[in-house]
Amino acid sequence: MAVTPAQCLLAAAFVYLIQTSEFKLLWLLRVERQFTKSQIQGGGLFLVGLFSTWLTYMLFFAIDIYGWPAFISKSKLQPSVKATLKMYRKAAPLVLFNGLVVNSVISYLSTMNPNNPIKTSSAEIPNVPTAIRDLAFCLIFREITFYVGHVLLHHPSIYKYVHKIHHEFTAPMAMASTYAHPLEHIACNILPVALGPILFQSHILVAAFFIFNVAIQSACVHSGYMIPLFDSALSHDFHHMKFNSCFGTTLGLCDWVFGTGPSELELETLFHARAVTQKSRSPSKKLKEE
Repeated sequence: MAVTPAQCLLAAAFVYLIQTSEFKLLWLLRVERQFTKSQIQGGGLFLVGLFSTWLTYMLFFAIDIYGWPAFISKSKLQPSVKATLKMYRKAAPLVLFNGLVVNSVISYLSTMNPNNPIKTSSAEIPNVPTAIRDLAFCLIFREITFYVGHVLLHHPSIYKYVHKIHHEFTAPMAMASTYAHPLEHIACNILPVALGPILFQSHILVAAFFIFNVAIQSACVHSGYMIPLFDSALSHDFHHMKFNSCFGTTLGLCDWVFGTGPSELELETLFHARAVTQKSRSPSKKLKEE
């Protein structure tokens, strides 16, 4: 089970920032008085998700295509399968459709509910214990709902029609995090993230930070690289390789409870042995790119 140092530092900075009088005044003047509640709830969260997702995609694109920085590009878990421009061209249309069309429709529909419990006012900005509590609840809620949805997507009656698209990349790249059938995108990428703040009646700032954090985490675990201080790609890279284990998020709670995932140590040993084996082969015998 893992909450990374980077996540802790980002959460601490976020919780500290929203407590300051300067931030509360800025929120009141530049957000609360400039936009309606529905605009903040729908448009604000849509823009946060769009920005954070594509920012991380562009950073990993530089690593995949240009190999910079080298200390990250050298940490590739499946070094014989490099992400290429061809793979990006294949993924981009569906990723853009999910990120722009599907996300905007869901965001618009959310504004049609006049009783949306997500708070938006500066007077309701949560104190430190409440912000931490809501983030923890959202994290656990997402872990459980994502795990259940992901396991169901692997059922034979569903997999070949929906989830098989996502598994076209057996050595995934960051952009593959939203390369999925639109129904899967809604069920596993949107609802487990969006429903937590709604059920716990969190503030829009907590929801926005949670979406930002999930976007970074999803990109990292699909990137195929080991990013210092950030989420390990070990378990999800293994899932894309084998398909039949590691169904949860990097929190690892459900995989631990249901025994559906090797330990981090076992995964490190497996990937190290795989990398050594691949380096010992001649180029003609390396695995073909998917």
